[in-house]
Amino acid sequence: MTSIADQLRNRARDTAHQAKSILRDGVPSSLRNKVGPSAQGSDPDARLIQVLNGPDKNHRYDLQTAVVIDRVLSGDDVAIDVGCHEGAILDHMLAAAPGGRHLAFEPLPHLHSALIHKYRDTEIHRLALVAEPAGDLEFHHVVSNPGYSGLKERRYDRPDETVELISVPTAKLDDLADDRAPKLIKIDVEGAELGVLQGGSETIGKHRPIVVFEHGLGGSDVYGTDPSDIAAFFAEHDMAVSLLGTWLEDGPPLSNEQFSAQFHQGRNYYFLAHPR
Repeated sequence: MTSIADQLRNRARDTAHQAKSILRDGVPSSLRNKVGPSAQGSDPDARLIQVLNGPDKNHRYDLQTAVVIDRVLSGDDVAIDVGCHEGAILDHMLAAAPGGRHLAFEPLPHLHSALIHKYRDTEIHRLALVAEPAGDLEFHHVVSNPGYSGLKERRYDRPDETVELISVPTAKLDDLADDRAPKLIKIDVEGAELGVLQGGSETIGKHRPIVVFEHGLGGSDVYGTDPSDIAAFFAEHDMAVSLLGTWLEDGPPLSNEQFSAQFHQGRNYYFLAHPR
């Protein structure tokens, strides 16, 4: 009998393969309402680009991240999931690199409890990663929309979110990575990404993994973080920032000015850092 974990991993692998199959078979009917008729042409490269750069940002980022993970990880490669939530991205990591000693972090108690039961062979910590550990910190649990939870109260899309203050322990990524050599790190922490990066500076500098990270208005600016801060961090490690779709197409990285425009104009809020 197939275990629930195996079912989840198979479903995650299928998602990554769905995106790549667009190259071969065109857009499936389930996605046609998202990409429009122009993506139905005969050029497979154009079809892939249309879907991966389509107007539905969340769907686009999901597909792009699945393809990035499938491209970067294999075998016993290691990935780190910061802001694991319900494990959707961890599913992809496990599917692509089933032998890896993956590491995940989720500060919300109920989500962490569910994760450690679902992924019994994966190390998952109930921690908020920061630049420097500060004991337990106040954490905003957005009960009505847990994905918006964070150390600070970000700006919400809806005016009536229910927020509960809880206490969460903090740590540096460098102190928990141990001897792992991650090939990929995903960071989705509702604006606190610079602190995560700074607390993982040694790990990132030594191994220079692919870093998929959220960085957007309404979250990052609440922490006083600007694209120039993110760009400067990666420049110190001889890494550049790209749009996920551009990196998948082997296109050029963003200049500092382009990165700033993407952020301040709200054009994109998911990015990928990579060795130059």
